[in-house]
Amino acid sequence: MDASVPDPTAGERTADELQELSSEISEHVIETYRPMLQELGVTAAAELRHARNNTEVLVAGIRVATQTPPMRSGKRTVFISLDDGTGCADTTFFEDAQETAPCSSAPA
Repeated sequence: MDASVPDPTAGERTADELQELSSEISEHVIETYRPMLQELGVTAAAELRHARNNTEVLVAGIRVATQTPPMRSGKRTVFISLDDGTGCADTTFFEDAQETAPCSSAPA
């Protein structure tokens, strides 16, 4: 190994693992963003069980599953599971929330 080449950062190592193995081994891909997420006040999945009912929380993570099952009412409901490295957070988006959410593909 060439001593003049610096060791890769944790983020570079994780990116290389994802590129070569399609999976991260050394750390969860979200770890690079953990300081920013904490600054934003994101609640880790592992801490959600301590939140009181009807508490508003901000969650973030890697989307691991999305489901849009048919609903009897005919309204579209989307279920998304997010993995933040501490566990999974299951989220539900009802039609009224989808209508009011800003669309990332809309022109500015």
